[in-house]
Amino acid sequence: NGTNATKEGAGIGIGEYGPASHDITIQGVTFYSNNVATSAAAIVVSATEILALPYNIIITHNIIANDQQGGLLLVGGSVTFTYNIVSNVGLYGIWVDSPTGTTSTLTAYNNTIYNTGWDGMYGWSVKASTITFKNNLLSNTNTALAQYHYDVGWWFPPTRTLTSDYNLVYHGPSGSPVWVWGNNAYTGLSAFQGISSQDLHST
Repeated sequence: NGTNATKEGAGIGIGEYGPASHDITIQGVTFYSNNVATSAAAIVVSATEILALPYNIIITHNIIANDQQGGLLLVGGSVTFTYNIVSNVGLYGIWVDSPTGTTSTLTAYNNTIYNTGWDGMYGWSVKASTITFKNNLLSNTNTALAQYHYDVGWWFPPTRTLTSDYNLVYHGPSGSPVWVWGNNAYTGLSAFQGISSQDLHST
């Protein structure tokens, strides 16, 4: 079930209408210069209007570059996101949300996410979600947007189903990585680790 082409621009949309889409693999695709202003991301996976949740969606070994918005937007459903490169996107590398009545499950590992205009990884109000985020490389160097720009942002009351670890985060030679937990930002990894008990083996 593809989403509206006008809404999602030149990317791929899964969900939004009808019964749940499932057992879909997106592999070996290059998404480049999706500059449609109304596009939410290069790849969007969302619950349908009847709250049916896409499942068993595998996104692997793709390149997403120069997208005006972001790499992956998950707003309901289950996605495995592995071995992808997301670079030079306007806002976020990965954004996970769970609108009322839905759940989102993300397993993300071995991805490279760099030069994002906003967060590399962004979890927003995910009250009914399970997120596993491991062994990813995040590198952000856009210092002009540093005050609005977070490398890893978990913007929600801390969920019991978040597992984030073994990630490598590098902000660039002129800045430090910024980690967000709840509504608080931390420039030191040790402070973030202490408050969240996450990324205990990350650097």
